[in-house]
Amino acid sequence: MRGYSVIKPALILAVLLFAVPVFGQADRGTITGIVQDANGAAVPGATVTVTNQANNGSSSAVTSSDGIYVIPALPAGTYKVRVERSGFKSAEIVGVTLVIGNTASANVTMEVGQVSEVVEIASSGGAAVQTENAKISSQVSNKQIDQLPLVVSGTMRSPFDLSLLTPESKPIGLGGDAGTGGPGYSSNFSLGGGQGGTWGITLDGASSGTSRFGSTEWASLNTPSIDAITEFSVDTNGFKAESGRAQGGLLAFSSKSGTNEYHGTAYEFGRNNAFDARNYFETKTSVLKQHDFGGTIGGPVRIPWIYNGTNKTFFFVSAEWFRNRAGANSFVTSVP
Repeated sequence: MRGYSVIKPALILAVLLFAVPVFGQADRGTITGIVQDANGAAVPGATVTVTNQANNGSSSAVTSSDGIYVIPALPAGTYKVRVERSGFKSAEIVGVTLVIGNTASANVTMEVGQVSEVVEIASSGGAAVQTENAKISSQVSNKQIDQLPLVVSGTMRSPFDLSLLTPESKPIGLGGDAGTGGPGYSSNFSLGGGQGGTWGITLDGASSGTSRFGSTEWASLNTPSIDAITEFSVDTNGFKAESGRAQGGLLAFSSKSGTNEYHGTAYEFGRNNAFDARNYFETKTSVLKQHDFGGTIGGPVRIPWIYNGTNKTFFFVSAEWFRNRAGANSFVTSVP
């Protein structure tokens, strides 16, 4: 009989007190576009403000002489784009979706009028083809992470199982501590036709790789639980030199942050031998009891009568536990 338990806590505190530009982060995206008037002429000097619709965090830029603006280092999410310029009506685009590590385009046409007047422009929902760069990137969305089931079989749920939904990703055989049932017992992994284990992995822009070659299970222990990941991307071509450790591809994970509303989850995924059949050569059913359970909670930081963090300060906490109790495998042999 063998048994073990794993505890995987993750504390993620998102404090949005200052907007500091940070470039080169694989988990961030960029919103860019061209601001023009009704005749197609560029509108220089216009102030463009993008606001995250979940927590009202904002960043701004001023259009160039060609009417171009670029706002980098934005967390993945849904944004509102507002453009203001003296002599023109203000223009707003609501529902601009920015996915992890990519660039969203939001072009704006302004009309002559008072700044106090607002023209709402319907979002196109994002371009079907990525035209801002040559990177080949596939995203696993928050909806897929939250709703797709994962098998609990000897280890914790792993985000690497979800990455197999993307093109050019492939399991290539057993690696790690095969046969022990402990951490490391997992499929090796290949991206973009590269060799097994020659992928890179980041969490919020920081490397989450380990010295254990090709072990997805050990690498997944460096990431928060599935319920603490908002989305991730799998890049197999055209990624920047900052990801130099990756030969075949790069997995970029982005952790969840609190918003202006309190949200939380509680879950348990269990397996029990009470539902299993007895092996033909055994007198009773082998013991198999596995429990993967935990929860999350996030929202604004509020201290009654002292501090209200709405639109400013947020927290997100995630904790996950795994317990496994399994009997030894039986085997049959013969004598001459």
